[in-house]
Amino acid sequence: MTLSMYQASVPRLVAILENLSAILDKAQAHIDARKVDVAVLMGARLALDMYPFSKKEVVLPVAGHETRYTGLQLLLGHSMPNVYFHVTTAYNILRHNGVAIGKRDFLGQP
Repeated sequence: MTLSMYQASVPRLVAILENLSAILDKAQAHIDARKVDVAVLMGARLALDMYPFSKKEVVLPVAGHETRYTGLQLLLGHSMPNVYFHVTTAYNILRHNGVAIGKRDFLGQP
Protein backbone atom coordinates (compact mmCIF):
# COMPACT_ATOMS: atom_id res chain seq x y z
CA MET A 1 0.00 0.00 0.00
CA THR A 2 1.26 3.44 -0.92
CA LEU A 3 0.82 6.28 1.51
CA SER A 4 0.82 9.76 0.03
CA MET A 5 2.19 12.83 1.76
CA TYR A 6 -1.37 14.17 1.83
CA GLN A 7 -2.72 11.05 3.54
CA ALA A 8 0.10 11.12 6.05
CA SER A 9 -0.36 14.77 6.98
CA VAL A 10 -3.55 16.64 6.10
CA PRO A 11 -6.14 14.39 7.77
CA ARG A 12 -3.97 14.26 10.90
CA LEU A 13 -3.49 18.04 10.93
CA VAL A 14 -7.22 18.64 10.44
CA ALA A 15 -8.01 16.22 13.27
CA ILE A 16 -5.54 17.73 15.72
CA LEU A 17 -6.75 21.27 14.94
CA GLU A 18 -10.34 20.14 15.52
CA ASN A 19 -9.22 18.61 18.81
CA LEU A 20 -7.50 21.86 19.78
CA SER A 21 -10.67 23.79 18.99
CA ALA A 22 -12.65 21.50 21.32
CA ILE A 23 -9.97 21.84 24.03
CA LEU A 24 -10.13 25.63 23.77
CA ASP A 25 -13.94 25.51 24.02
CA LYS A 26 -13.55 23.54 27.27
CA ALA A 27 -10.98 26.05 28.50
CA GLN A 28 -13.47 28.87 27.86
CA ALA A 29 -16.18 26.97 29.75
CA HIS A 30 -13.72 26.46 32.63
CA ILE A 31 -12.92 30.19 32.68
CA ASP A 32 -16.60 31.10 32.64
CA ALA A 33 -17.67 28.57 35.30
CA ARG A 34 -14.86 29.29 37.74
CA LYS A 35 -14.47 33.02 37.02
CA VAL A 36 -10.79 32.48 36.20
CA ASP A 37 -8.81 35.57 35.21
CA VAL A 38 -8.08 35.03 31.50
CA ALA A 39 -4.76 36.87 31.91
CA VAL A 40 -3.58 34.12 34.27
CA LEU A 41 -4.09 31.40 31.65
CA MET A 42 -2.80 33.58 28.81
CA GLY A 43 0.41 34.18 30.77
CA ALA A 44 0.89 30.54 31.73
CA ARG A 45 3.91 28.53 30.57
CA LEU A 46 5.67 25.34 31.61
CA ALA A 47 9.23 26.66 31.62
CA LEU A 48 10.76 30.09 32.06
CA ASP A 49 12.13 30.15 28.50
CA MET A 50 8.75 29.37 26.90
CA TYR A 51 6.55 32.01 25.36
CA PRO A 52 3.15 32.35 27.03
CA PHE A 53 -0.12 31.96 25.12
CA SER A 54 -0.35 35.73 24.94
CA LYS A 55 2.84 36.02 22.87
CA LYS A 56 1.38 37.85 19.73
CA GLU A 57 4.61 39.13 18.15
CA VAL A 58 6.63 36.52 16.21
CA VAL A 59 9.97 37.58 14.74
CA LEU A 60 11.18 35.77 11.60
CA PRO A 61 14.19 36.42 9.42
CA VAL A 62 12.81 37.32 5.98
CA ALA A 63 15.28 38.25 3.24
CA GLY A 64 17.98 38.92 5.80
CA HIS A 65 15.83 41.25 7.90
CA GLU A 66 13.85 40.65 11.06
CA THR A 67 10.15 40.77 10.26
CA ARG A 68 7.69 41.07 13.12
CA TYR A 69 4.21 39.55 13.00
CA THR A 70 1.25 39.23 15.31
CA GLY A 71 -0.47 35.84 15.18
CA LEU A 72 -3.04 36.90 12.59
CA GLN A 73 -0.44 38.75 10.53
CA LEU A 74 1.76 35.65 10.53
CA LEU A 75 -1.12 33.48 9.34
CA LEU A 76 -2.48 35.83 6.69
CA GLY A 77 0.68 37.66 5.67
CA HIS A 78 3.22 34.85 5.72
CA SER A 79 1.97 31.30 6.25
CA MET A 80 -1.04 31.25 3.92
CA PRO A 81 0.73 33.07 1.06
CA ASN A 82 3.69 30.70 1.47
CA VAL A 83 1.42 27.66 1.06
CA TYR A 84 -0.25 29.16 -2.02
CA PHE A 85 3.14 30.08 -3.50
CA HIS A 86 4.41 26.50 -3.24
CA VAL A 87 1.18 24.92 -4.50
CA THR A 88 1.11 27.34 -7.45
CA THR A 89 4.76 26.65 -8.26
CA ALA A 90 4.22 22.89 -8.20
CA TYR A 91 1.11 23.27 -10.38
CA ASN A 92 2.98 25.46 -12.89
CA ILE A 93 5.99 23.13 -13.13
CA LEU A 94 3.78 20.10 -13.69
CA ARG A 95 1.51 21.82 -16.22
CA HIS A 96 4.52 23.24 -18.07
CA ASN A 97 5.86 19.69 -18.36
CA GLY A 98 2.70 18.33 -19.93
CA VAL A 99 0.68 17.05 -16.98
CA ALA A 100 -3.00 17.33 -17.94
CA ILE A 101 -4.17 19.66 -15.18
CA GLY A 102 -6.19 22.84 -15.25
CA LYS A 103 -7.70 25.52 -13.09
CA ARG A 104 -10.30 23.17 -11.61
CA ASP A 105 -7.50 20.89 -10.38
CA PHE A 106 -5.90 23.83 -8.60
CA LEU A 107 -9.15 25.18 -7.11
CA GLY A 108 -10.69 21.82 -6.26
CA GLN A 109 -14.19 21.86 -4.85
CA PRO A 110 -14.41 24.92 -2.56
